[in-house]
Amino acid sequence: MFLGRRCTGFLHVAMALGGAIGSGAGMQEPLERRAGPLGVRFEPVAAGGLRIVEVLPGSPAAAAGLEAGFTITKIDGRVTPTPTALVAALRKTKVGGRVLLEVHRGDEPPKTVAVTLGPAGEEQVPGSRVRYDSVTVPAGYRLRTIVTEPLESPRATAGRSPAVLCVQGIPCQSIDRPASPDAVDTRIIHALAEAGFVTMRVDKPGLGDSEGPPCSEIDFETELEGGGTEPSQGAAPSDHRHPARLRWRKLPTEPYPGKQDDVFFTTAATGWYGNGAGKVYRTNDGGASWTKVWEKPGTFVRCLAFVDERMGVLGNIGPGYFRGVSDEVPIYRTVDGGMTWVPATSIEGAPVAGVCAFDVIPVPFINAGVSDRRPRIVGVGRVGGPAALVWSDDLGATWKRGTLPPEAAMAFDVKFLDDSRGFVAAATDADVSRSRAAVPHDSRPRASTGSAVSVSPSCHQTTSWRLTQGQTWLGITVTRSPTRGLVAQRDTST
Repeated sequence: MFLGRRCTGFLHVAMALGGAIGSGAGMQEPLERRAGPLGVRFEPVAAGGLRIVEVLPGSPAAAAGLEAGFTITKIDGRVTPTPTALVAALRKTKVGGRVLLEVHRGDEPPKTVAVTLGPAGEEQVPGSRVRYDSVTVPAGYRLRTIVTEPLESPRATAGRSPAVLCVQGIPCQSIDRPASPDAVDTRIIHALAEAGFVTMRVDKPGLGDSEGPPCSEIDFETELEGGGTEPSQGAAPSDHRHPARLRWRKLPTEPYPGKQDDVFFTTAATGWYGNGAGKVYRTNDGGASWTKVWEKPGTFVRCLAFVDERMGVLGNIGPGYFRGVSDEVPIYRTVDGGMTWVPATSIEGAPVAGVCAFDVIPVPFINAGVSDRRPRIVGVGRVGGPAALVWSDDLGATWKRGTLPPEAAMAFDVKFLDDSRGFVAAATDADVSRSRAAVPHDSRPRASTGSAVSVSPSCHQTTSWRLTQGQTWLGITVTRSPTRGLVAQRDTST
């Protein structure tokens, strides 16, 4: 499952169908597990150091006599002014190793406390075998992999289960967090495993047990090497369905301080990308070289979609969310391959603040007595709200406004399976800190909303969105709370 695209893009999923995803090539000795945590929660102190606010019962910190109120100022004689510095120092300690913490409380003189660290725990998934392995990247260091394999899978065919390779997002945070089973990504993985999928995660360099340089110092190409490493002997044969065998190459794009927001190819050779600086680039050689074809300061190119090498649309995020964005036109249209763009002025209904994602759907119709297909372009927006759903059946010349359910306060991605069934990634509140999340999906035309997925049986029917409550997919049940809005809960009994 590749959870990375415009506006956080939850909906563009790549699944590897086949047997269990293999471990990496170049495996020699098992990658050693790191020492476990101290067992404390702390907060930075303005004057320097980390104040302990809680000591977990039964933890190494508790056994060593550490208490809430102590401030950690040094570890093994080195100053530890930040949580990152403390974690980095602890990563160097082996299981059974001892660290010396210099602590003080209030005006008391500092003292040194010796803490012996135990082994890090391992994830437990009911009904699955959890395997801690590694892959070796071309630079020679190893990255931790965590693979879950169902003991019995209702989805297995001829002994082979569907598999999902999960690629983590931007933050430098380890995916190996056995003590945090309620982390969002961990819950998704466990739900997939409990539903009969094989799953595989690869930790970034410098995190968890992974070797290599600090995560904060690697570039995008280095980060991708873990997902592109060849599986070990005995893994499934190489083909495009196995993400572990994909190889990635960084394209020579123009330097930009932010991220390039969207890329769209109509053929293996012809494609476009855009960014928040209001620039659009085109390639005619598969990305080996790019030419800037359009630029408009104040526009944030959030998404692009083309139906062929000439006809395309561009979504602008609009003012009020990112600084420096002043362009109020939500959609532009091109008929010359991106060389010129004109505003789409015919959008029915309430004004659209911005567009975050497009999808192009082939819609069947009868053309002179013969079955044919024509493109429908569907767009949603925007991150930060307000939410909008629009669609066009005339190559972006005119647009109609659909209706999302009231629970969708903002929308940031869209994917349709056909002209009648689709998904919208949305959030129940424009403020991310207050939004509620769910991860539903079903082949039947029904819907659940949250900062996850909604399903519509017809994108152009204003009454087509329905909220699914009390129904379960992948072990997650969505319910409505009178005080908390939409709530997603994982059924641990399944």
